[in-house]
Amino acid sequence: YTSILVLLDIINFKGDYQWLADNLSPSITLKEAEKSIKLLLSLDLIEKDDEGVFKPTNRFVTIGESNIRNAAIKNYQKEVINLSSESLLRHKKQDRDVSTVTLSLDRKELPAISEIVRSFRQTLLRYSDETANPNSVYQLNIQLFPVTNEVEQ
Repeated sequence: YTSILVLLDIINFKGDYQWLADNLSPSITLKEAEKSIKLLLSLDLIEKDDEGVFKPTNRFVTIGESNIRNAAIKNYQKEVINLSSESLLRHKKQDRDVSTVTLSLDRKELPAISEIVRSFRQTLLRYSDETANPNSVYQLNIQLFPVTNEVEQ
């Protein structure tokens, strides 16, 4: 749904659901495209303008910096992480940037690292907002999680 929502901001979509379905990566079915538009309309995330073009009602949609993490948000995050994994096989290297880093940290420093990540996301959103002629939608996942237990020293 989010990919379609962002795509509607850069195209003039008037209801060619098959085109919409075919131009997602991975593609979806015609019924899924129709269902997506219907849901986005019902949530008031998109509207149809006077010329019949579906457009987002807000430039950015976010849950904010809230600590609320319900099942729907966790499920969404799980799905986009899976898409990231599948991208390794689906997309050419020049069309994606997937990198990993494993580092040692003091767990007390996690809030500072989280602030750096938040600032980075905000920078990318501003950069996206200032892009003159966007022609693609990308998903960016940033994951930071422990891969060991805390070690006593």
